[in-house]
Amino acid sequence: MCRCYSIVSKISGLLFILMFCSTLMWGQQKDLLLWNGVELEKEFVDKFELGFTQQVRMKNNINNFKSLLFNLSGTYKIHDLFRWKTGYRFTIKPTENAHRFYNDFTFKYGMDAAQMDWSLRMRVQHDFSQYDPTNHRIRPRIMWRYKPEQSRFSPYFLSEVFYTINNTKKEFDNMRFGIGTALKLSKRNRLSLGYLFDKEFNVSNPENNHILTVGFEITLDKVKKKKKE
Repeated sequence: MCRCYSIVSKISGLLFILMFCSTLMWGQQKDLLLWNGVELEKEFVDKFELGFTQQVRMKNNINNFKSLLFNLSGTYKIHDLFRWKTGYRFTIKPTENAHRFYNDFTFKYGMDAAQMDWSLRMRVQHDFSQYDPTNHRIRPRIMWRYKPEQSRFSPYFLSEVFYTINNTKKEFDNMRFGIGTALKLSKRNRLSLGYLFDKEFNVSNPENNHILTVGFEITLDKVKKKKKE
């Protein structure tokens, strides 16, 4: 137990140091953004749940509107360790609307003795809009979360890269590092607070964005089966 906790703690600490060093290395702050939204989740049948998210994003040091997102998804628990999620996202921007279809394949492993879990998510997404070319992206993401039993806080760390495929290129062009925590307000309500460092590369006019995230998560009661009379 102690050995597993020590190994995971060292890995998490190393990644946090890498995130901090990356921020210093690319320290020119391009913009400060705010992502805030509400997420609803409801389990309809065993192993299957639907989710709906609405999010507002602000840019230019949180002074101007960037986009409004609506996301609908379904998640199926294939196994205790594996989940499949599919969804659609509609985005309203000042000059256009955008669409996204995506599939997530997630492997999640919990270490109860260390009160931690980690997950590896592989996202395959298809984006298109009126003015931007169609893009296909593969986004592997790894996340560590600490879940102490006697605390309402659940801190996490994540790292993600973007591999873009379109008519002009096939290469990595974006990476993200994030840190934050979820706060359990009640049995079915949580508040999430986080920070993301978003770095673009292999693109014209690459941006370094610092993103603050605020989210309110609501888990609705499971649909109960009606008893036969």
